Amino acid sequence: MIVIADSGGTSTQWRIIDESGQVSQASTTGLNPYYMPLPEVKAQLTQLVPATLPASAQKVYFYGAGLDTAQKKAGLEALLQQVFAQAQVYVASDMLAAARGLCGHEPGIACILGTGANATYYNGQTIEQNKRSLGFILGDEGSGAWLGKALIRALLRNDLPANLATAFAKRFPEAHYAYLMEHTYIQPRANTFLASFSKFLWQYRAHPWVQQTVQRGFKAFFNDLAGPLLHQYGTLPVHFTGSVAFYFNQELRQVALEQGLSLGRITEGPIAGLTLFHGQDQ
Repeated sequence: MIVIADSGGTSTQWRIIDESGQVSQASTTGLNPYYMPLPEVKAQLTQLVPATLPASAQKVYFYGAGLDTAQKKAGLEALLQQVFAQAQVYVASDMLAAARGLCGHEPGIACILGTGANATYYNGQTIEQNKRSLGFILGDEGSGAWLGKALIRALLRNDLPANLATAFAKRFPEAHYAYLMEHTYIQPRANTFLASFSKFLWQYRAHPWVQQTVQRGFKAFFNDLAGPLLHQYGTLPVHFTGSVAFYFNQELRQVALEQGLSLGRITEGPIAGLTLFHGQDQ
């Protein structure tokens, strides 16, 4: 029995493949060790095993955001080994999940545009070159958190068009200055909080201000984050995964076209591709 997890900034998608090849699924909160201490991650997993996930799993593949250092990987691997005592445990970054889920065993440029953002060159087996995303404060251009920051910044500086500001106030009556500042700078998981406002932007995606902001974010992604990879490996297929890429796919393809790029697959998440990738491990 195989357990596969794809854990992003907001949610974790699970797939369980039993001995007959049947697949079941579950969805839980994101388990990012940068924003959630390992004891809290363990508490979350303990609630899932064996109620939702099989304690008897033979292999566990956990791909997650926030696993960009050996220390973070080792800590989570040890924790998962405690929870799945009988399993071989593999821990890797969400970037490898995107690459395997989008490209399989073929080389390509794999990009993430969800709560966060990232881009990598995948040679068909391993990640060979990656541009650091730097997280939602320093980077993550074009991501849900980046878009949410742009919206909140314009709102609080009175730069948001009046009709959008009115719609926002009706949708989020609690979102006054103090509330927004506290949840951005004091409360945990600010990246998820900011990214949640991308849903509002999608609802009003036909508004010229939203169109301009989304395009600006995607241009920043291509220019600042993916640029060096595209310059070097631009002849390879360029694929995207993540909620922002999926729901704003028309805007993303338009900006890519302006950059001289034709995009390949765009998926909401890599878990389906990962299920195919690891389905032969039984």
